[in-house]
Order: sequence, then structure tokens, then C-alpha cells
Amino acid sequence: MKTRIVVLLLGSLMAFNVMASSSLTAERMRFTAILQQLKNGNFSSLASAKEELADYPLLPYLDYYALSTSPDITRLNEVQHFVAQYPQSYLASRLTESYAYLLMQNNLWKEYLQLQPTEPQSMTLRCAWHMAQYQTGQTDKAAEFARSIWFYGHSRPATCDSLFSLWKQAGGMTEDDIWKRMVLAFKSDDPRLMNHLLQQMTSSNNIFYASKLISVFAQPEKVETLLPVASDSKTRQIAGLALQRWADNSTEAVLSRYLGVKARYQLSEADLVAVKTQIARDMMLERIKTSRSWLDNSLLQLRDNSLLELRVRLALAEMDWHAIKKWINLMPRAGRDDIHWSYWLARAEQQLGNKAHAKALFQQASYDRSYYGFMAAIQSGMPIHITEDNLEPEYGWREATRLWPALLRIEELIALDETGMARNEWMFLLDQSPYENKLQLGLVAQQRGWAHLGIQASIRAKAKNALSLRFPTPKQSMFSRYAKARDVDASLLYALARQESAMYERAQSQVGASGLMQLMPATAALTAKKLGETPPSPSSLTNAETNVRLGSAYIKGLLDQYDGNRVLAAAAYNAGPGRVRKWRNQSNGQPVDLWVENIPYKETRNYVQNVMVFNAIYQERLNQPVDFLSDSERRLRY
Repeated sequence: MKTRIVVLLLGSLMAFNVMASSSLTAERMRFTAILQQLKNGNFSSLASAKEELADYPLLPYLDYYALSTSPDITRLNEVQHFVAQYPQSYLASRLTESYAYLLMQNNLWKEYLQLQPTEPQSMTLRCAWHMAQYQTGQTDKAAEFARSIWFYGHSRPATCDSLFSLWKQAGGMTEDDIWKRMVLAFKSDDPRLMNHLLQQMTSSNNIFYASKLISVFAQPEKVETLLPVASDSKTRQIAGLALQRWADNSTEAVLSRYLGVKARYQLSEADLVAVKTQIARDMMLERIKTSRSWLDNSLLQLRDNSLLELRVRLALAEMDWHAIKKWINLMPRAGRDDIHWSYWLARAEQQLGNKAHAKALFQQASYDRSYYGFMAAIQSGMPIHITEDNLEPEYGWREATRLWPALLRIEELIALDETGMARNEWMFLLDQSPYENKLQLGLVAQQRGWAHLGIQASIRAKAKNALSLRFPTPKQSMFSRYAKARDVDASLLYALARQESAMYERAQSQVGASGLMQLMPATAALTAKKLGETPPSPSSLTNAETNVRLGSAYIKGLLDQYDGNRVLAAAAYNAGPGRVRKWRNQSNGQPVDLWVENIPYKETRNYVQNVMVFNAIYQERLNQPVDFLSDSERRLRY
């Protein structure tokens, strides 16, 4: 009897699920059809559709598109009703922004503030909001804001220019303010803004200086010809700026001439701080070997931590272990204690024969879950430490959707393959949530199989120890299948996908790379041909199966090229085999840690370090032995 009741209940439940699924499919089809009509400007079926779709999660999108497709001031009450009905929602935020622009364009400042009572985030609307404040009597607050954003080295939106004009008309903006912004534009390499600001000068004296500033910007090496000798502050400032810009173009030339320019324009040591900083930085970035005593003496005077770090990098490139130790010890305590430089201090002590001190430093650093922590563990013979916070979900799906209705919209958008809009909803929800809720939302996403959204939750929460969220293992059967087919560890495929796209299948880079493993169309086509396959269309690369099939083959080819070396394969995956070949030819056989440290591109340097760490973490998560660096990777001279 009990069995029969269970069977009946299961049968009823299955029938209900089939009906619910069928009903949901019909609602999706109806919603999609009406949405397309709205986007085409046909609103005739909206009312009846809203009745049919009363409980459908994406119903707000119909009203949103009806109101936003052709914004109309006469519908402002409807917009305000929508915002009240869906407060703190992504759609309400977008609609508010859309109508705020419309009200701004029509100078309806009172209505603007009614719709947008708090200051928005975008600079265009922030300026409009303060313009509305000014127009409705809050002139002091608006002027204060105008001054706070004036000192910026690039152009501001047109709405800000209108606010600046009001501030100037009220007697707030001075020509000294204009000059200061011209200097910022000079430093920001924005001659267009400099010329625009020149037109706002009225004093003949200020026009003279502004013109000279523009002249030396174009030809800094001719500063002594273009700039008359004088001892006033603006002349000294222009001379100093010219030297800085000249140093960017020709470091050694300006180094030989800066003392003459100093004497000609009576520059003080204070005037020369920025000049020396620029020369020193460029000397180290260009790895200029001449005038090393000048460089080191200047660094001792300047005591700039960023310059000291560059000096350590220069010493690392030259494998000068005495200099490495010296310059790390001259860093301020905070810099010296950073795991990065703590590791290199230990390496210097090791190379200089101070093995006990080196081992103690390595052991201390080995507890850090990072590239340098893992490298320190290898150096000291300590185990790799991969610790994490255990997170417990507090909410089931139903309770979570009651707390955060946006989850239902996100789920339905994903079902409709509108992943971009789903991510927008998700990011907005995260940004509105406190730290604890971000983590709980991440766990909800994980339970629903939204790996990329869970990662974003951990990033937004800055939860570095939430490894289950930060390093998910979606589509395990697919990753395992291609790992086995290519004879590549699944942990490495996961590490690459995590670094490249944060597990987002639809990821698109600005240069055209697509999908989980961020394949360029040309790379994908060449890899497909090697596999005897038809080259895929660029759009198909956002399909996870296609992307990982080709991405796994591509990384396998690189591993074969480098005898299984993951360090070199990762560098080539990011920067290309040609650059890796060039860097190796220039390195004179450095050990692995020095070679990675001296990769000229910061992006590739960080990329290699991340992939190696992510690979180790995924080895742990997949219950594999953690092999951060193999013996062959460690012994090889790069």
C-alpha cells in the first residue's frame, strides 16, 4: 500500500513537472515574440501579453523595453511607477539612467532630481545631477563638485563643461586653475585638451606661458631654444616638464643635458625631483648600463619604493645577488615584507652562501598560497600549503529567490541564452549586496551550475580563501574527456580556462579571443586543420565543447614543442612561441624563477605565475598530487 502511494505521488509529481515545463516553454516563446515586437516599435499586444505572463520572471523586461525603446517625457509617471515597483533592480537603474539623459537634454532639472534623488555613478550623469542642483538653488554644492573634478588631465563629458561654465561665470574658476589643468594634461599626454584650455586664457601673460608649455610638449628637446631664460615659477615648471617628457623620448640624451637646463633656468633640487624620478625610471626600464653610479645615488636620494622595486628587477636581470639584497633591504618595511621581495631576499641570501638565513626566510614565505609562496616551499623542501575557508550555504533555492527576486530573472535569462544580460543582472545584484550576501549568492550560483557567476561573487567579495567559489570545476566530464584525449592534465585545462575567461563560455576579448580558453579565430582554424577538422566559425568558439576541444589541442601542441614544460607552454599560450624564443635567446640560461621574473611583459609574467598557481590548486581540487614544478621544469636553464 505504501509503495502504491509513493508511486502515485511520483507519477503526479512527474506529470506536474511536465506540465510546468510545457507551460514555461510556452511562456518563453510568448515572451520572446512580444519582446521582438516591442524592439520593433509594435506595442499593440503588450497589455494582453502582460496578463498571460503575469507570473513569468522576465515580465519586467516587457515594461522596460516598452518604456526604453522610444523614451518619452510624457511617460515619466510610468517610469517612476516602474522604479517604485522594482526598487534596487538592474532594470530600474538602467531605465532611470535612460530617462535622466532625456530630462537633462530638455533642461527639466526639477523632474530630473525627482527621478534621480541621489547622485549617480557615471561622470556624465554626475555632472548633470549637480547641474540640476545648481539650477534648483544648490549653487555652492554644485560649484564645490565642479572644482573637485576640474583638476583632471583628460577631457570631461559635455555635461561637465556646462557645469564648469556656470562655475566660471560665478567667479569660481581662475586662470591659475586653468593653468594647473594644462599641466595635468601635459603629464597625461593630452595636447588636444591643452589647446582647448589655452583658448580659455585671457591674460596675455598666461597666454604666453600656456603657449610655451604647448611648444615644449611638441619638442621637449628644444626647450632651451623655445623657452626664454627667466627665474619665475612657471618658467621653471615648464623647463622641468620638458625634461621629463624628453627623458621619455631619449633618456641618455636628457641625462647628459639636464644639468645645463638646471643651471639655465635656475632649477632647484625640489624642481628636479620629478625629473630625476623620470630619468631613473626610464634608465631601469630600458636597462641602460651607463651612468649606473648616477642612478644609484639618485635612488638613495629619492627613496621612492616603486623605483627601488625597479632597481631590484634590474639587479635580477643582471643576476647581481649583492645588489638584489642591498636594494631590497633599502625598501620601506612594508615593501620588504611583501611575499614577492621576501622570496627574492631569501634567494639572494641563498646565492651569497647565507643558507640558514635563506632557509628561514623560505620557510616563513612557504605558508603563503601564492606563486612566491609555492616557489619558497620548493626551495625549502616544505610542502605546498593550499588552505581555504569552508563555506556553508544558508539558503535553498526557494528561500534565496524570496530574498533576491533577481535570481529568477537570471535563471530565466540563462535559459534563454541571454547570458550577457544575466551577467548584468548578477553584477548589479552583487554590487547592491553586503559581503556576507555576496558569498551566499556565490554559493547559490554554484548550486545552480553557474560557475562563472560564482567566481564573480568571490571576486566582488574579495574572498581569496573561498577556493570552492574561486576555482570551480564545471563540465568535469568534458574537461576530463579532452584531457585524456590530449594526454594533458585536466588541472592544466581548468587553470587555463580559469585564467583566460574566469569560466565564462561567452567571454570575448577586445582583440577577438573567444570562449573558455580564449582562442583567437586564426589559432582555432590552424589547430582544427592540424586535427583534420573543418575550421570553426568565430561565433562557434563560444560553444564550450568546441572551445575546449581546440584549446586542449593547442596547449598540447605547445607542451610537445617544449618537452612538456608548463612554464614555457603557458608563456607561449599568452604571448606566442616567437616571443618565448626571443626571451630565451636573451636570457643566457637563467633558472626558472629568474626567467619568469624577467619576462618583459608584465601581463605574461603575471599570466605564467597565475596559471602555475591555478594548476596546483586544481590538482588539489581534483584529488591529484600537487606538482607545482616538476623536476625537469626546475632543472632546466631557460
